[in-house]
Amino acid sequence: MILWGYLSFFAVQDLRVAPLKDTSNLPLWKRLLYKEGQYKNAISVLSLAVGCAILFISLSYPRRAIKSLWLLKGGQEVKITTFSPFGKENTFIKPILHINCLEARTGAGPYIPIQIKDKYFFFLLDKKGQFHNTNLFDFLIGIKRKI
Repeated sequence: MILWGYLSFFAVQDLRVAPLKDTSNLPLWKRLLYKEGQYKNAISVLSLAVGCAILFISLSYPRRAIKSLWLLKGGQEVKITTFSPFGKENTFIKPILHINCLEARTGAGPYIPIQIKDKYFFFLLDKKGQFHNTNLFDFLIGIKRKI
């Protein structure tokens, strides 16, 4: 974000404006191309948008990756631990009925997408991780439910 923000600031401050031509006899689309300061402002806005998108993705992806998933005593609730920015962990407990597994553990792809009720994004469980009891996971958590 800092790099793209600096590029945006540089584009606004230091890029020169192209000299304005006489555009009265040009078609409309060419007149828009020769508008004064258009490229300078477009580069600035585009670089700021790319920086914000990269910042959003880098902050939201770790919150979607599941670090550990535990079936709690009684078998009705699941404790889910995800990563969060700056090395911390985010832990929450949800009932099994609020968890929807969108793909089987043996299916194609490197991740198991899991949807949790009242959460905006899908969570991703890595298939290369350690499954201590595969039958328990398949029959309790790995089921596609309507939530």
